[in-house]
Amino acid sequence: MELSSAYARRELSPVEVLEETLETAHRAAEAFNAFVYFDESGARASALASERRWAAGEALGILDGIPIPIKDTHEVNGWPLPRFGSFLTDGTGVGVRDAPIVSHLRTAGAALFARTLACEFGWKGIGDSPLYGAARNPWNPAHTPGGSSAGAAVSVASGVTRIAQGGDGGGSIRMPANFCGLFGLKVTAHRIASLYPSMGVLPNQGILTATAAETAAVYDVITAPYPSDSFQLPFQPIGDAEPQVAGLRIGLSLDLGFAGIDPEVSAAVSRAAEMLSSAGAEIVPLTIDLREYRRALDVIWSAGFRSQIGALNDEQRAVMDPGLVEVVDRLDEFGIMDLQRAHEDQARLSDALRVFEQDVDLILSATSLVLPPAIGEDYPERDGFASWFDWAGPTWIGNLSRRPAANIPFAFSEEGLPIGVQLMGPLFGERQILDASMALENLSGFAATPKPWV
Repeated sequence: MELSSAYARRELSPVEVLEETLETAHRAAEAFNAFVYFDESGARASALASERRWAAGEALGILDGIPIPIKDTHEVNGWPLPRFGSFLTDGTGVGVRDAPIVSHLRTAGAALFARTLACEFGWKGIGDSPLYGAARNPWNPAHTPGGSSAGAAVSVASGVTRIAQGGDGGGSIRMPANFCGLFGLKVTAHRIASLYPSMGVLPNQGILTATAAETAAVYDVITAPYPSDSFQLPFQPIGDAEPQVAGLRIGLSLDLGFAGIDPEVSAAVSRAAEMLSSAGAEIVPLTIDLREYRRALDVIWSAGFRSQIGALNDEQRAVMDPGLVEVVDRLDEFGIMDLQRAHEDQARLSDALRVFEQDVDLILSATSLVLPPAIGEDYPERDGFASWFDWAGPTWIGNLSRRPAANIPFAFSEEGLPIGVQLMGPLFGERQILDASMALENLSGFAATPKPWV
């Protein structure tokens, strides 16, 4: 927002900002393994065109001339096809169209300059891939930035950009936002256009930003209509979001029933509830246990990745993330009725949450049960965690139930790692989430915390 105002006053040029962005992005690529491809010439042409529009008083809006990187899972017209962090892709071929959210960003004048690292096919909440290795958390490079939108989170957390494009199929925006001290919103299913239907309502496109106010400022851009997506919800402008929680009834469940929450994470959620209460919200303790829906996620997850990748041969297994191999192969344990029951469980989950929503406006919980794991761990070596699904339960519940949910950066652990909290709302409740998130950011003061700079 400050950049676009400076462009309008002719105090800064999109060309100057892009050059500085490219310089810091290359440092972040070296220090944190954040970027996997650069389009410097295309970005420079875009920035120059933006500079001319601002000079002529014909800017396209708040994103005109703002550098934005794209996750390595999205097609971009004229760029090499995405590699999805996998040796199963061959690196040949060139994109012939923009993915819907990329199209919206380009139409708004953004300078698309790079691809960011994602885990293999975006399958997990950790930021490493067989093809590109591990992205590193700018707050502590010995730890993961989370996934699957790993490089996107690093781009913002390390100060390269204020915004980065990402996607969220089971927490892949909120998890790295949580581990990197950022704001990340997963919208109501089908709110943002997408052309990736293999997992039904689970995948959601989006962005990561440093603050909730920045996401609110560009919300209408990224949720704009895209005619080729016949499932997209009708366009509903967000209006002017305001920091406000007074009068809201906010349900409190530290972990949504998932076991093994870290004491520091639990304490952060409790402190967030106290702050919201002091600002006029009514905090309503909730007794929730949503662990039974884990099997539904397993079935849909396995079916989706089998559809996307196909049955595996031994050569493919040898070069893939072993965890993803397990997910793809697990479909052999399920039958067609398991998939049908998984979809029925989705409906039951939605009904269960609707019961709570009759009494509260939003639900406050942990985003993740754990602090950022060390590089090389998919989950901390603790009893009760057999998979990242177990510690990421509060995030994938939002995907499975189609609910909007956001990570709000809130505090730091004793070791200096970010801790976020999650606000989940009813279907179409993005405005309430953004208002409450902005209010909580103001209360905690986290948004004013300097970010690590490469």
